[in-house]
Amino acid sequence: MTRTGPTILIVLIFLAAPFAVSAGSQTFTSSGSFTVPSYASLTVTLWGGGGGGAAGGYSGSSGGSSGFGSVSAGGGSGGALLSGGAGGSASGGDSNTSGSSGGGFSSSVSGVGGASGGGNGAGGSSVSCDNPGNDGSVPGGGGSGACVNEQGAGGGGGGAKAIKTYTIGQLTPGASISVTVGAGGAGGNNSTQAGNGARGEVQITWTDPAAPTVTTSAASSITSSAATLNGSITATNGSDATQHGFAFSTNSSLSSGVSTTTLGSKSGTGSFSEVVSVLSASTTYYIRAYATNSTGTGYGSIQSFTTSAPTLTINANVTVSGNLNTSGALSKGSGSFVIDHPLDPKNKLLYHSFVESPDALNMYTGSATLDERGETVIELPRYFLALNRGFTYQATAIGNPMPDLALKRGVKKKYFGLFGAPTVVFMGGTPGGEISWMVTGIRKDPFILENPIVPEVQKGPAAPYSQGMYVHPDAYATSTDQ
Repeated sequence: MTRTGPTILIVLIFLAAPFAVSAGSQTFTSSGSFTVPSYASLTVTLWGGGGGGAAGGYSGSSGGSSGFGSVSAGGGSGGALLSGGAGGSASGGDSNTSGSSGGGFSSSVSGVGGASGGGNGAGGSSVSCDNPGNDGSVPGGGGSGACVNEQGAGGGGGGAKAIKTYTIGQLTPGASISVTVGAGGAGGNNSTQAGNGARGEVQITWTDPAAPTVTTSAASSITSSAATLNGSITATNGSDATQHGFAFSTNSSLSSGVSTTTLGSKSGTGSFSEVVSVLSASTTYYIRAYATNSTGTGYGSIQSFTTSAPTLTINANVTVSGNLNTSGALSKGSGSFVIDHPLDPKNKLLYHSFVESPDALNMYTGSATLDERGETVIELPRYFLALNRGFTYQATAIGNPMPDLALKRGVKKKYFGLFGAPTVVFMGGTPGGEISWMVTGIRKDPFILENPIVPEVQKGPAAPYSQGMYVHPDAYATSTDQ
């Protein structure tokens, strides 16, 4: 979607704190019904009832199972004489050994045996009552064994534990679900009552829906008046976005002068982008992606970008009668000065071409008279060393040949090479003779270092002309459309 005009809002919502994620829980120690709330994530934890402990010669009862929807956890069985209680899917312990974990659980959920859901009854001693075991103290714990006539008996197995987490859409908010809680098995009785298994339990916890989680990405395709804004919804947190888009402003905190774009509703997560074409040139903008659902509005971090300077293209001749100043670079197909011809200013013009070079070249020229030793010291502008690097030198004799004319010393400061104006010394000439000289340097000032001249550039998106297009199509005898 391309914005042709921003919507200016007093954006109080963008200053508000994000909605906090709250949570709820409900625990069932007996059977009942559960009404599904609006949730972002809901977890059900089940413990099956523990098996009853065994008294001498008796077995305790098996514990009941527990259930919620597709989640189930079985209970452990009671132990037999001199034996620990058997779990529903594990064997019981023998004498002097703890009863093993409780019964099975649904294969479609995560679960563990009753050792995780509650303590197991310990196996009784075959010769004494030194280790009668204890009742489970947590949901689904197995009952203890009992001691009769110095003969220990086994404890009941603990109930299994099962866990399942539901994501958004798997349960319908407002729906009623029956919850079954298994009772603990009864302990055996032979003069001494063995411990009963602990009841099962169903614990349900959930997090409430929240505003979407949003990320702001870097802007792209930036020009002097437009840019593509980018963002994404990484989590819906309970419900799909009913609105999403971007806020942008020249204010770094997005606290004033904020414009917003609206892209409408969005299903699920994923990236989104929008082109805004109402921007000012050479301006820094601050942006933030947002998304709103039934709970609130989530925001990405604030990112920034700067639009480019404006580009003016003129397909016609332009005459400037006054001075023309530019703070940037000047690119041209050719260049020259034009003045009234000095020999016939009334009837003719004189054109001279500019000197071209792939380097940002400065040239310094002049003439000099050699001293009695055939030498001359050429003094250059005081800014020469600050402005230039990469020096070259040339000296030419005037009037008479000077075959030994040479550079004696390159550019150095005048006094001991440490201070004074920059100088160049030529030698080997005829005393009293004349020479012409030239010294060149390549610019090294901060502006040219930040904006170097690149002689060869590939045509394409980053260049003024695309591949297949010509700056001067007529010069290449091709279509002017190119």
